[in-house]
Amino acid sequence: MTSKARVAVPMIGLAAAAALLATSTTAQQVPTQRPQITHLLNRIGYGPRPGDIERVRVMGYEAYLEQQLNPATIPDPVADAKVRGYGIRQMDYAQLLADDRPAAAIAVRRRETPIRKAMFAERVAAGDAVMIQAAEADSTRAIAGALRNPLVSPRVTRQPDRPFDGPVFQTRLLRAVYSERQLLEVMVDFWFNHFNIRVGDPYLLTDWTQQVIRPHAMGKFQDLLVATATHPAMLLYLDNWLSAAPKEVIQERLKSWKPAHGENPALAARHLAPYFEQSQGLNENYGRELMELHTLGVDGGYTQQDVQEVAKAFTGWTMTGGRDDGTFQFLPLIHVSGDKTVLGRTFKSGGKDEGMAILQMLARHPSTAHYISFKLARRFIADEPPENVVTAAAQTFLDTDGDIPSVLRTILTSEEFRASASHEVKIKKPWEMVISSFRALDADIDPVPDSPTMFLAFTTLRALGEPFANHEAPDGYPEVGSAWISTNTLFQRLEFAMKLTSGEVEGLKVNTEAAANLFRTLGYDTPSEEQIAEARLLLARRAARSAGSGAMGMMDDTEMSRGMSRADPNTQVAVEAMDELAVITALYLGSPRFQKR
Repeated sequence: MTSKARVAVPMIGLAAAAALLATSTTAQQVPTQRPQITHLLNRIGYGPRPGDIERVRVMGYEAYLEQQLNPATIPDPVADAKVRGYGIRQMDYAQLLADDRPAAAIAVRRRETPIRKAMFAERVAAGDAVMIQAAEADSTRAIAGALRNPLVSPRVTRQPDRPFDGPVFQTRLLRAVYSERQLLEVMVDFWFNHFNIRVGDPYLLTDWTQQVIRPHAMGKFQDLLVATATHPAMLLYLDNWLSAAPKEVIQERLKSWKPAHGENPALAARHLAPYFEQSQGLNENYGRELMELHTLGVDGGYTQQDVQEVAKAFTGWTMTGGRDDGTFQFLPLIHVSGDKTVLGRTFKSGGKDEGMAILQMLARHPSTAHYISFKLARRFIADEPPENVVTAAAQTFLDTDGDIPSVLRTILTSEEFRASASHEVKIKKPWEMVISSFRALDADIDPVPDSPTMFLAFTTLRALGEPFANHEAPDGYPEVGSAWISTNTLFQRLEFAMKLTSGEVEGLKVNTEAAANLFRTLGYDTPSEEQIAEARLLLARRAARSAGSGAMGMMDDTEMSRGMSRADPNTQVAVEAMDELAVITALYLGSPRFQKR
């Protein structure tokens, strides 16, 4: 180890910081099994924890892979214990509303469900101003306090342009870090992006995650597709809840309409008022994205006429407006009747059954098999996956009726997946980097909701361009590495690593010794004395930024000195005295090699 004495080094900027991170690998000889095991842990999970490589070696590569393909067989006591304090875990949408709101607020919320944007516009705007101000001041206490207030609408509890989706984000993070079912957690993230939504409602988002994505992530693709199509979050996000027959057709039908459940017609019509007021007739959004992004792919062979026919088939797929407000219903009153022809196949007029039959056809279509297989191969092998693997996986998809584990098995047992040329060529998305950092550090995260650790992870993802559940377009966050790495993001990733190892995050314990041993096992070079000194300077600059007003990357020497002089003396002492092993571990975590998987 080098001395902990402070070393005088020149000021460095972003380019120099990136160069600082460029630690090379050693020529250390490792058993041929170890790179393969490490590759497997990096691809089908969020990277190894201390001890994982040896554990998989003892168990056997093939046995571990097969176990991960069958997550229901894997006990998961640690992850279960970590999320036990979150009451949302097994609740459906109605229970989530009832559990977290007093009776009066529940009544208000039930009235807002289909038209929340309109009814809460002024309140949301006022709430945004307050919460944006709090977020800009980095006020964890203010945001956490608002989250705990049972009278605050979740639309008011926001980061800039986004609510802080506390419980669902935190349980997702804890499971990703601690779960033994690592492949399941990776697939939850994969499908979360494939069927991207952005609804601005933590209750819908929680129900979407728990009742749609997680239960079907390792099942049949068709079941997952139907679950997404019938969930209020997707109905809202792609506006299908408003897609309807022409207004004149609906008005004519209303003359002889009899509501379900024996409701009073006048009261039932009142519940339906939002549909009639906001609907502009046929809406093609869901029909287009269903084929372009969810199933066939942009080159899947459909036409604009197919989009229109699919849109007609899904009219009436909406939400209830009465006692079961916010749940899926098929409403014949607003459905476009008549036969529909999609991809050359005619579907007889049959109400809801039309949409279900179309989903079944799309789920079993060869273009869907190829598109899904391509995306999975891109996630697990390379940004430009080998076509022979995609073709083989697509055939498995068709042969097994879209059985997701079977498709994954074809990809993960291919020679191309195991080839050394595929090792460490995929760039980690910010979510993957954050989770793998916690795992490498064998982190003990205090599972208390709204803890500083959770807030750090949440804000880091936002700063790195992957704010949780906040991708506006329906295509989800990109999988290719070029979207995620630049000099500035490398610098921010190093800053995150330093925060984790510095001991300054309340409620977070990390094992830097175990992490450093893990990186040495993986063949990482020990950083030089100069690199360690540079890292300490970066920490000092961050302390100066906290005391000053300028952004770290924009401060000149004079501003930096002024900031350093105003910094908390205790913070400066802590930076200078920071354990050398903690600095080294931060450099490992911030290195370009760690950004790959």
